[in-house]
Amino acid sequence: MECFAVCMHRRLSQSHPIFRLLEPHFQYLISVNHIGLPVLLDPDGWFDRVLTGGREVAFENLEMNNIISIVPLEDTEKLTNEWELQDWADELSSPQPRGFGIKGMPGNGKFSTKTELIDTLTSVIFICSVGHASVNFNQYDEYSSPLRYSMKLLGQPPESAEVALTESDILQHIPNKTTVIEAVVMTKTLSSHGTQSLGYFDEMFQKDPISINALRDFRENLIEVGKIIESRNKDRIAKYLYLHPSLLQNAISI
Repeated sequence: MECFAVCMHRRLSQSHPIFRLLEPHFQYLISVNHIGLPVLLDPDGWFDRVLTGGREVAFENLEMNNIISIVPLEDTEKLTNEWELQDWADELSSPQPRGFGIKGMPGNGKFSTKTELIDTLTSVIFICSVGHASVNFNQYDEYSSPLRYSMKLLGQPPESAEVALTESDILQHIPNKTTVIEAVVMTKTLSSHGTQSLGYFDEMFQKDPISINALRDFRENLIEVGKIIESRNKDRIAKYLYLHPSLLQNAISI
């Protein structure tokens, strides 16, 4: 998402409606990446110390991954003549070093229809809020105990699923206390919330009547989604709260 944020600052003026729409969803993003990625991904960093496979596995995963709806413009002609938006789309999709080389961009670097723009904006906001929450805020609950889901296992795996394992067999695969504590501290940090809930902002960028009304409707829809989740959780043994709208953040900012 950082490339979307950088490109937005390069190509869209701060008064542009799409800038005002996306800016809250990029809050702290560049700072978090600048500070956090070296800690996680540098040689002998956290990934190498705590994860089975280390940073190499993380880079392989990065290579594999090459209710939100917005209607900002009224007609196709106005969209195609919107040079700031077209420059934004062009830089995002153009190959490096000229652009960021984002593959699969709707319109392939040129927004010709409102649907292409809506799909792009919806995907960006969804990833920054719902997508991030689904994989980030459960990390402490899932990984803090090595006996529940160890982030690192030592030695060789059993040769067969039919081999009976003793307690000592299992314990010899568990990392030492220092590694476990390091995993607990990091997952607790990564699971923390750093911004307001989705649809609520530290600074209001949407100030025109159309945007204010749309934001009001969006918040009302989020309340209804929350009620549905609460109703379903009544019948669940393990309640799932990570995607409750009140716990979703606007941005990828731990």
